[in-house]
Amino acid sequence: LPTVVTTMYPPRYEDPLRQRAGMTALAVFNDRLVRRVFDAKLPLVDLSLVCTDDGDYADELRLSKRGLRKASNVVMSALYAVARDPSRADIFF
Repeated sequence: LPTVVTTMYPPRYEDPLRQRAGMTALAVFNDRLVRRVFDAKLPLVDLSLVCTDDGDYADELRLSKRGLRKASNVVMSALYAVARDPSRADIFF
């Protein structure tokens, strides 16, 4: 089966201190994830590059319908590309 791995999308906290803490934790998580994905030679969807607008978020931690649509379109596109060429280990965004 075609497989892609996605990073976590960033939070949108209004409090700058909370946002910085969330982004730091996310960076550590995503860094470990990316390293494992590349070691396994799997394709990656970077949701931090997909969900970039305020309208992509329903609240601080959840995506809106628009954000979900954007994310799912990129994931589906990545899955389609990998299904056609299973040797692809690209980053999709």
